[in-house]
Amino acid sequence: MNFSDECATLAFYGIDATKERMVVFYNGVVELFSSLGHPATSLGVTGKGYGPKLTAFLRADNKLRKTQFLNVNSVSIYAGIPGDSVPNNQNVMSASMDTSCAVIVARSSILSLQNMLPLLAKMLKNLNPIYGIGYNRSYKKGPWHYAVGVGYSYGIQEAIESITGSAREEKSRISKWSQIGMEQEVYRQGLLRDVYAWNILTAPQLQKAVNGVPLKNWIQADKFRGKLNILNDSVTLWEVEEEKSSEIRSVLWDAGVIFDWRKFVPQHTEPLNPDESLSMVLDLYKKHGVAPDDVQVLSGKTGKEILPAQVKEIANKSRKKKA
Repeated sequence: MNFSDECATLAFYGIDATKERMVVFYNGVVELFSSLGHPATSLGVTGKGYGPKLTAFLRADNKLRKTQFLNVNSVSIYAGIPGDSVPNNQNVMSASMDTSCAVIVARSSILSLQNMLPLLAKMLKNLNPIYGIGYNRSYKKGPWHYAVGVGYSYGIQEAIESITGSAREEKSRISKWSQIGMEQEVYRQGLLRDVYAWNILTAPQLQKAVNGVPLKNWIQADKFRGKLNILNDSVTLWEVEEEKSSEIRSVLWDAGVIFDWRKFVPQHTEPLNPDESLSMVLDLYKKHGVAPDDVQVLSGKTGKEILPAQVKEIANKSRKKKA
């Protein structure tokens, strides 16, 4: 079976991450995967009593249900490609939830963004997010990784030094969303990460001033700026056509509505070097139940694979230096 490279993604930030809501999210995702003909194949869990590696779904699921999610900090559910001999080599669907965000990714050939409206409504009711986004992104560019603020390409975390120009700037913007945007919850100040096909907005963003006018009113003043759809008492969906997003983005950037990480750090702050970047990525993977041994890392200079033992050594040295 052929699957589209394009993936539809929903990401929710500032969620109400209680244990009860995590259980509802987990059960809903497992049911969704099965209903679409792609049941979960592996599971990552972080928390007391859980190991760092991904586990076959049925075994890990049994433990989760027996312990009733006791001491669980995050869950990551994956549906692998049927018949793939390498576990978790490629996924057709994935979902994760921790204390800061929740993400759902599906190959568009299985579930398109436009067909995610019913799912969006369910997630909003359960997660109660402050902000969210919906977008299409190539599987090769890591749609889940983008959502949580990690640069990714072709299954390889590229070394920062191998990237130049606009590509390097894009990598910085992605990583700073994790390091600063999500850490400081800038969406509570009304800031947008960017302009997407779907922008899931609540009061802080809708009231953010665009040249003296609340964003909500600014959008409604011109049909070119997309359309608003009230989803519930607190959440409004702003839909933007792709060909119009660039011009809208430019206006909002100049108005200070889109998150600019440079405004949140001292000007003398040095960028992460490749080893520091790798360490940060591995820490984020660990948070979602993925061990270093489950991650393929290639050298940005030679393109050759770095052995797991070397990956751990590089990451540990970077952590010790930082400490």
